[in-house]
Amino acid sequence: MSQHKYIMDLLQKFYMTERVPEPTPQAKSKELEKEVRMSPEQIAAQSFDYRGLVGSLMAAQRVLKYLKGTSTYDLIFDDAKKYYMLYTDVSFANANENRKSVTGYVSIMADACITWKSSRQDTVSLHTAQAELIAASEGVKESEWLWYLLEELGFKQKRPIVCWCDNKGAISIRKDPANHASTKHINIKEQYARAVHEEGRIVVTYCSTNDMVADALTKALPQTQFEKLRSLMGVKALSLPVQQ
Repeated sequence: MSQHKYIMDLLQKFYMTERVPEPTPQAKSKELEKEVRMSPEQIAAQSFDYRGLVGSLMAAQRVLKYLKGTSTYDLIFDDAKKYYMLYTDVSFANANENRKSVTGYVSIMADACITWKSSRQDTVSLHTAQAELIAASEGVKESEWLWYLLEELGFKQKRPIVCWCDNKGAISIRKDPANHASTKHINIKEQYARAVHEEGRIVVTYCSTNDMVADALTKALPQTQFEKLRSLMGVKALSLPVQQ
């Protein structure tokens, strides 16, 4: 599955066809900040933010330069692998303005990703395990929807679905039915995910951080690790010639 033509059209539209490609879409040393909404009066009272404008443009251009270097990369599926699995991860409290965490999850089927998400969590977690539980709950909801969709399309899936997590504390809380005082504020979300686990529809399994595919959706990574996880998502260089 390729978007080569779409990428080339974007590069031409923004005069980026001659730029030097970047190996990753985001620089690890750069932190992007959320735009602050202001009234017309507040905007008028502000001096023009030239540095912010330049920084935003550079970040957007880096994404396009990354796409230029990977325009012939495709999602490559292996039809021999018919069952899907789920990876969920979190970048804990990495938002400087409010300390909220970032959720990332990826569904892998036929050796390539078929659904994925990266989003800021709604609440502030007190520790990593809590943030991981919230991320896992979001992933489990996606997994349940995907299971029924694939069944309707004729791709019946085996139960339980493997849900990979790289936080042993979160796995322990998920499997232990005891009431954990430290997670009361996310109790409703947690109860749903735990119910799915107890009914045998998913099984939460430990995965090392180095092999956690969803980590690429929670923060900027060093080039070597980013390329490894990208490959595990099924995004690989196309060996066949591509029509310009």
